[in-house]
Amino acid sequence: MFQAGYEICAFTSGHQAVVDPVLTQLDRHRVITHRLYRDATTYRNGVHMKDLSKLNRDLSKVIIVDDESEAFSMHTNNGITVKKFDGDPQDVTLLQLIPVLESMIADDVADVREVLRQYPGADGIQKFTEERIARNKALRDQHILAGKKSDSGRGNAIKTLASWFGISSNARQ
Repeated sequence: MFQAGYEICAFTSGHQAVVDPVLTQLDRHRVITHRLYRDATTYRNGVHMKDLSKLNRDLSKVIIVDDESEAFSMHTNNGITVKKFDGDPQDVTLLQLIPVLESMIADDVADVREVLRQYPGADGIQKFTEERIARNKALRDQHILAGKKSDSGRGNAIKTLASWFGISSNARQ
């Protein structure tokens, strides 16, 4: 487990001989801790399904990101479906997941499946992000308001203290 609170495993339905060089090129900073290939998938009804139990991890803490929802059909509540990468260098699909994942870590989510169940489908991540932005804004506004109340309370205390010494509150300007 990384210090950041997560680990990254690559689980692909591709053959190791083909995928390994690509992963090595992509993972220049060596953040991928484990690699699973086609031989680790379960082939059923023409689909290579990724059985997350093969990761030997607590599934309440596992999220699979894939462009084919059938690939994680054995663990649908652990999955986030993203659009297929088409080579566009402007594609930010995976980057858009960062706030979602960071939020789950910051909130110390007990079971990621409960969160993902609330935000199904292709637009689920967008909805999650919008709700978190609104929540963070509300918390920030609440904090600012609490700070103003605290400041006014401090101002009243100073006025009271000044009056004890016979100093007019107007004299402090």
